[in-house]
Amino acid sequence: MELGFCGRDCGICDVREAYGCAGCRESGGVPPHGPCPVAACCRERGLEKCGDCQALDCAFLPEREGGPRAASRLAPLRREGLGGADRAAELGAGLRRLFWIWLGGDAAVYLAAGIASVLLAHGCTWVLRLIPGALELAVCLAMGRTLSRLGEAYRTVPPFLTAYGAVRAVSGAVSSLPVLAALTLLQGGLELAWLFRLYRANGALLERIGDRRAVLWRCLARWAVAVGAVICLMSVPVPSVEVWQTLQLWSWVDSLPTAVFVLAYALAMVLLAVKLCAAVLWVVRWVQLWRTAETFRRLGTEP
Repeated sequence: MELGFCGRDCGICDVREAYGCAGCRESGGVPPHGPCPVAACCRERGLEKCGDCQALDCAFLPEREGGPRAASRLAPLRREGLGGADRAAELGAGLRRLFWIWLGGDAAVYLAAGIASVLLAHGCTWVLRLIPGALELAVCLAMGRTLSRLGEAYRTVPPFLTAYGAVRAVSGAVSSLPVLAALTLLQGGLELAWLFRLYRANGALLERIGDRRAVLWRCLARWAVAVGAVICLMSVPVPSVEVWQTLQLWSWVDSLPTAVFVLAYALAMVLLAVKLCAAVLWVVRWVQLWRTAETFRRLGTEP
């Protein structure tokens, strides 16, 4: 078997048959269809094949995550006692499961909240307010169970995730405004805590195998905390009617309406901008979670 610089068997290479290539070594790394950047890199570094290189920040790695470099990328996982290819496949399957539970759960919770709001507006029982929170708790428990099976890297996520779901469930039964405000702050803090730990765990595992998406997960963790904290603080319910009535007693009441209107408009624009940023982060999160799951799946299943 003759191996090319890329580590593939030249005898079964599609390029060789389609273009009449004699092999990248015989052609000096310049096959008939054009120069090969992998061959050029190997010749420059004096390597027999790409898989002999120890560089983990190589630009060619994302293109061939399941190729000949897979074994060298899995070496750090093996040294950590994670089981090599089997462990990578397990991570891929677990993260895919997490993706579908999370996405489906969010859709179900939003749908249940919308239906409950409509029914409550038509005079139905207040017990309907508990359904979205109970559903959110069930989703959090399912996600926590999935993460707990993925090993040590995710062990700190399920406790915060479960606590967040419990607070969401309790919030639906609370009508007191001060208590609801406190629960909103607690809920926001717990959500930021488990999201931050999940993103950092994903980044740490990708960093072990030299995948550049590890940097993106770390950036997502920081941005999620910053944006989420702003949304949490601006979403706390306040007794606006009582505050307004109190302000009406002040001596400069004539200038108050304009000042309050300008302030409220400015805060509304800030909140809108922050929520748009949150929507972008939301989309990036789903895309990166799926790509991360696929990365581990290919590492564990392809030769």
